[in-house]
Amino acid sequence: MDYNVMDFLSVFLFSVKVASLCLRWIWYHSTCS
Repeated sequence: MDYNVMDFLSVFLFSVKVASLCLRWIWYHSTCS
């Protein structure tokens, strides 16, 4: 069960990291254009 929790956390952190990068890219282009 611990392995499943760690795997879920790793996927969750990865998705959050990707989402933050996408939001930063959208914010950057929406303010600079």
